[in-house]
Amino acid sequence: MSGQTPGIRNMCMDPECTQPLRLAWQSAASQNADGTWTYSLAAGTTNGTICLSDIRCDVGDIMAVQYAESYPTMPVLEHFAAISYMNGLLVAQAKNPSTFGTINVTNPLTPLAMLHVTATDWQRLQSMGVNWFDGSSMPKIA
Repeated sequence: MSGQTPGIRNMCMDPECTQPLRLAWQSAASQNADGTWTYSLAAGTTNGTICLSDIRCDVGDIMAVQYAESYPTMPVLEHFAAISYMNGLLVAQAKNPSTFGTINVTNPLTPLAMLHVTATDWQRLQSMGVNWFDGSSMPKIA
């Protein structure tokens, strides 16, 4: 999808993933040559988490994250119900209010684009046949 999608706002403050995510627990970040960030477990740990969004999610909000990696099993987005996972694109819906989108890090993850929209906006995107996005497709919320 290219250009802007009228009336739909991406609540993710960094949809192109150019800034480091807020690290939550036992995770390390390293910036790649292309400006993206890869998150992995901190040395000596077996499980960690990162926080995908600084904006709280309401029940029903949708978060979609495109990763450079495509693992056979999807990354776990805590407090979200997975809608789909294919070719490194995870789409999930918030089950609880005030969830920041915390993801378990067990393997290295490199987010390339993120989307955080209301359930209504997600339905609008789907009705337009939009099931893909990049970080510049929709304006971020101001």
